[in-house]
Amino acid sequence: DPEQVEELRRYAELLDASEGSFETQRNIWKAYRLMAEMCDSITLRTIYLDLLDAAEALILDIDFPEEGQEAQREKTRITAHANLLRAVADGDVELARECGEIVRIVSPYGRDPGLSPARPDPLT
Repeated sequence: DPEQVEELRRYAELLDASEGSFETQRNIWKAYRLMAEMCDSITLRTIYLDLLDAAEALILDIDFPEEGQEAQREKTRITAHANLLRAVADGDVELARECGEIVRIVSPYGRDPGLSPARPDPLT
């Protein structure tokens, strides 16, 4: 749908002008919700929308770094999300994958899996 593609581009522009904040994270989730709605697979669309619903319901606030290296990483993460949205809008699958990898690498959880919430051992 051309309107959805243009909306992805608008979210990318919005993120280009954004700094690390919970409002920025909400806009990222809105853009990812739009991408999920564009998905041809009803199964993948449903799973992804459910994951976004859970994230939005469970993550009520986030502290974002305001200065230093962590603040720069956050800006890089936001820029990578914006570029990913543009890549999807352009149909550039390879660039979208590269942007997704950048997001993973600069995310604190991507750099240090030990930061992820502890999961119970399924064998105990």
